[in-house]
Amino acid sequence: MKREAILNAALHLFTTQGFHGTPTSQIAKVAEVATGTLFHHFKTKEHLINTLYADLKNEMKEHIQQDIESETSIYKKIYTLWYNCIKWGLHHPEKRAFLNQFGHSPYITQLTKEEAMNHFSFVYNLLEDGQSQDIIKPIPSDLLHTVIYGLISSTTEYFILHPEQFEHAQHRDESFKLFWDCIKI
Repeated sequence: MKREAILNAALHLFTTQGFHGTPTSQIAKVAEVATGTLFHHFKTKEHLINTLYADLKNEMKEHIQQDIESETSIYKKIYTLWYNCIKWGLHHPEKRAFLNQFGHSPYITQLTKEEAMNHFSFVYNLLEDGQSQDIIKPIPSDLLHTVIYGLISSTTEYFILHPEQFEHAQHRDESFKLFWDCIKI
């Protein structure tokens, strides 16, 4: 419970004030724990930010992979992936902002980034499956993943600003069609 309070406080403060603008004493105060308790759970501020990043990536993965395997076609699997990503971002804008803000930060260790990306191997497998079936453009997996991430991220940002558009099936379907047209052969 204290660990979770610390992570929640850090999430909010890192997102609103940045890494350097957030002292550990402030995180402890917002979490309503002693600074010593914070350091009991996290050895350093860098350890805290890496743990938060890894936890959020894992949470996101758990959400976005729901129902993908039950779909029968590459198209439907990718639609489900796209939909789940956007829905997670809409429901967790602060977590999404943190991942975007710190995803390329030097404070996140390379090991943490690699471990987080290993959780998303199902995305690479899905894309490679689509490529082997001549459905998805035959470009390198890491480039394709980067493009997909960018498209989903910008679409999520749009729907955060216009949530009623996401609830409207026609707008949602048109948005997916734009996405699909970018990656399909």
